[in-house]
Amino acid sequence: MSWFYEHRTVVSPRNGALKIVKTFGKTAVIGDGVFQSGRYMQRVFAGMLKMLPRGFVPRRILVLGLGAGGCIPVIQRRFPGVHIVALEYDEVMIELAKQTYLQESDVGSLESEVGDIRETLPNLVGEFDLILVDVFCGRRVAPALTQAKVLGELERLLAWQGYMIVNLFEERASVSPLIEALFCPHAQARVKV
Repeated sequence: MSWFYEHRTVVSPRNGALKIVKTFGKTAVIGDGVFQSGRYMQRVFAGMLKMLPRGFVPRRILVLGLGAGGCIPVIQRRFPGVHIVALEYDEVMIELAKQTYLQESDVGSLESEVGDIRETLPNLVGEFDLILVDVFCGRRVAPALTQAKVLGELERLLAWQGYMIVNLFEERASVSPLIEALFCPHAQARVKV
């Protein structure tokens, strides 16, 4: 395998065929023709974090949809030492995260759990100052995100003056109203990368 370019395919029972591409030492994970993790998604996460007010410093962050872990270094650069709880339903993605992005991260401040958010969210205790939602089945938002029970759990877990940022990719028009029914939409923005 070369530092310049290498690729391989991993099959996930949850996400199907995942293409892992490494170019100039940087890894990207592509599923269903879209980036799941990689430099592009790291820029998306950095843009999402820029939406937060200046001076906002969270103590606890909940990440729904760890994927291959590309968001973790971005979060830790912005908020050093923050405690992160990450949920991911695909064990293959968690293994990819351990082999790639989590190697360059402070895993001491990271808790990761495997499981469907419908089952893992009710087990979480305490509030989160920031909830980042990036749950997809390929290019589609995970159906669980539109369920009242899941949205109710997110409402329970979000601190009173906390923020929730949701990546809706191509489904903003159909999914956003469901989320807005429970949460106050302070801002809606499209992240430019």
